[in-house]
Amino acid sequence: GGSKVFGYHLEQKEKNSILWVKLNKIPIQDTKFKTTGLDEGLEYEFRVSAENIVGIGKPSKVSECYVARDPCDPPGRPEAIVITRNSVTLKWKKPAYDGGSKITGYIVEKKDLPDGRWMKASFTNVVETEFAVSGLVEDQRYEFRVIARNAAGNFSEPSESSGAITARDEIDAPNASLDPKYRDVIIVHAGETFVLEADIR
Repeated sequence: GGSKVFGYHLEQKEKNSILWVKLNKIPIQDTKFKTTGLDEGLEYEFRVSAENIVGIGKPSKVSECYVARDPCDPPGRPEAIVITRNSVTLKWKKPAYDGGSKITGYIVEKKDLPDGRWMKASFTNVVETEFAVSGLVEDQRYEFRVIARNAAGNFSEPSESSGAITARDEIDAPNASLDPKYRDVIIVHAGETFVLEADIR
């Protein structure tokens, strides 16, 4: 309406009701609001109105229906089990509580360090508790986290971060096989040359 908006008013109603209930006592300053006291399993609809110096405007369009259900717990912290220069294979534990509905999949997110932001690393539903993130840049440092989803369509909070992981090929330590004669104590005097023969693998 040309005047600065200084707050919002949020209303809710049960899907089969005609009675809208106001959720806030004073104007909401943010564009998000946590509502409580919902009955599990019931469907709810929401609408919002803006308020400026002139007054409260018309309500928005009614939201989609949302079913009140418990969220599931976050998955366990992902751990790297295989690291290469362009991929990291992660493994994590299932959520301790599934929110009353079966866990149907996971979303894996990654963040470039030090200044990146969280982005999806999996673009299909991950159904196992293991996933290989590919397309990484060699020697770049990353963090990873996992979000669970259950059959009710509810998403968990993100898991704890994996911590910094560097995309780099793991180099196995060399293994040397010595001739048995070199396993005894050998005395070499100063100035002498000693040649050790070994099979390096």
